[in-house]
Amino acid sequence: MDIINNIKTIELLINQFNKRLHTIENSKELLRFIRYSNNHSSTDNGSIIAIDGSMDYEERLEMLFFYVNAMAYSANLTTKKEVRFGNDIRRSSIGISSIIPLWYSDISNIVDESDEFDARYNLDKIPYMLMTMAELYSAYNAVNVCKDLKLIILDRALIRTFASLIREVKKLIRIKRSALFLDTRYGKVSLSDIKIAYMLGDGSIYVPARGAYAKYAIIKELLDGEKSRDELAKRLRIDIDKHIKYLKDLDIFDRTDSTLKLSEYTKNYWQRISSVTNTLINNIFNNNEYPFVINDKWLTLLDISALNLFLLYELIGKVLKENILMIGIVKDMNTTEFIRAIMPYYKIILQPNILSNDRALFTMLSATHNIDTPWRSISYDGAFTSLIYDKERDTLKAARKAIFRERLFVRAYFQLRRYKNNLRSPVFMYDRLFYPKFDMKYLKEVEAEEWNNTSKLELFIDGSNIDDLYLSMLANLDSKEIYEAYGHNYLLYLADKAAKADIRHMRSMLEGMVNLYVNRGEIRKVSSLTKSFREQRYDIERARV
Repeated sequence: MDIINNIKTIELLINQFNKRLHTIENSKELLRFIRYSNNHSSTDNGSIIAIDGSMDYEERLEMLFFYVNAMAYSANLTTKKEVRFGNDIRRSSIGISSIIPLWYSDISNIVDESDEFDARYNLDKIPYMLMTMAELYSAYNAVNVCKDLKLIILDRALIRTFASLIREVKKLIRIKRSALFLDTRYGKVSLSDIKIAYMLGDGSIYVPARGAYAKYAIIKELLDGEKSRDELAKRLRIDIDKHIKYLKDLDIFDRTDSTLKLSEYTKNYWQRISSVTNTLINNIFNNNEYPFVINDKWLTLLDISALNLFLLYELIGKVLKENILMIGIVKDMNTTEFIRAIMPYYKIILQPNILSNDRALFTMLSATHNIDTPWRSISYDGAFTSLIYDKERDTLKAARKAIFRERLFVRAYFQLRRYKNNLRSPVFMYDRLFYPKFDMKYLKEVEAEEWNNTSKLELFIDGSNIDDLYLSMLANLDSKEIYEAYGHNYLLYLADKAAKADIRHMRSMLEGMVNLYVNRGEIRKVSSLTKSFREQRYDIERARV
């Protein structure tokens, strides 16, 4: 009887799948979301670099060893009538490889108090955050070292990385404790510096004048010099007095009754933040001393999140200034914003319970309509990732009270290859930066609700020539011969394999060194006493094998 019920369940699922396929096949209006590469080049010759990291950890002698790295591969970019890459693919020297130690008993000193008792979560989180740092720092070094650099490819979702770091740094600001409060040549880092940098970065990126962002938009305006309240109100279209009261605790103003002016100390916030960020990151990867203790203070996971956020801001500022393209390619995603926000914006709504996953949507769409490759979806502002359609009120609204900041990241889906029998490479996604120079003319006004108020947003949507250029680049940078790189990215494939091999090498090297020291008499006695029975049994069982 159970077997019969299981068969019926399987038949039901198959019928639902076929129903979804037929729905997508009959929804020809969805084809409006597909764009093709025109192979038109708008960039000079130069180089491209792809960066991927790996991580691992193990416990030995009551110590934790975190293995983290970021490997990079580069190639030359040539542009005549179309985008092409040469065969001179090589491993770059800007990668990072490091073994970072931590006494097991010290974990409680570096984790957030709310996570203190979730040991497994923290043991996975520490190397992941260090790997993120290694990847971002490698990209930052590439911008400084490679003078002809045109494109940086990262193996991560930029929007998700940024959003998670913002959440962690918000916790740091709330507890008001940090090892980042250090002296620099520009003065000592203060909590106000962290609060400003956490939203403004280096001050070069757009900050929306709405909701919780409005007070930071005021600060950004004042970085250029003092302004009257009336001038600020006119430029930002907000009630200045309403938002100024939220800035009182920062103690950042030299002000009169009619004008607002940042103090000279406040104007140098980024110099202090940048100085501490680079000093501490260099200390983590290049110092032989214990990297988690800075001037007798513990560098916590929240501090590391802040360093990663500030490093990401610094990288964004650099690539925008140098007109370098940067994207993050995402292999595995469970995103839904195209169905729940983009399609309703275009007044296209699928039947209930048909599909809720964007990758499944585009996979079925490309197969059922036999779409030529390479193709990409229309690209859209990162703010759409936080929106959802309210059917009853026929409007877009924040999925979780607040809307993600606009004009910072742009997202699109793409597919590069298909076989002769119409089997296709997977649908992937990329996040890229918003480039005001190219993207401003594609802004459209969108009304959406957040915090029970209606906000008027200017969001990027539908795509620009820069997305066509990205598709042309990606379409020429996969590999027909290697399955893992087919329809994906050959440079990222090489970086991934190199990163994993490097981790294996570091583990075997450290294991030999530790065994050499442990076999010394006194250390061996202590080691046998500190190891748990389970650990000793594991060592014996592994030795037998």
